[in-house]
Amino acid sequence: MSIANTSQHLQILKNARLVTSDKRGNYAYYRIVSERAFHAWESVRDLGVELNSEISKLIADYKKGDPTLIATTGEDLIARIEAGEVILLDVNSEEVFNRVHIHKAISIPLDQLKKRIAELSKDKEIVAYCRGALCLLSDEAVELLRAEGFNVRKLVREVPDWIENYSGIVINQK
Repeated sequence: MSIANTSQHLQILKNARLVTSDKRGNYAYYRIVSERAFHAWESVRDLGVELNSEISKLIADYKKGDPTLIATTGEDLIARIEAGEVILLDVNSEEVFNRVHIHKAISIPLDQLKKRIAELSKDKEIVAYCRGALCLLSDEAVELLRAEGFNVRKLVREVPDWIENYSGIVINQK
């Protein structure tokens, strides 16, 4: 999709008040306005994946046999973090991290990971996450960290899913 086409789509969403935007220099940053708007978008996305067998197959093939995927409950993961067994690594940009992140996560944006790798311990399992199931930042982080000998996996749940399903777990939102 071209930049012009994407911009037109985002303007339609903005006019429908489903997203807001902040203009900074030559760039406009768009943000979904609410949790309900996110869930509406998520439902449309999931329906599109369900109805398009090619996309479903691509995603299934991509995830098939992926040993880095971590399937765990939020309570279990948080308990392991609290016990000091796991480091939860947010590889989103600092801006995204400052807006919303899972409690106890440490922020090392993907573009800084090589420089800051010494901040991580090889003695603990690392669970990396980014914006969600279709975000590839955590895949790149897992690849980089595994090449350096770290025990690392990726969390595929989206942060809004944590907000909805794990209300007892503190989510920092700004």
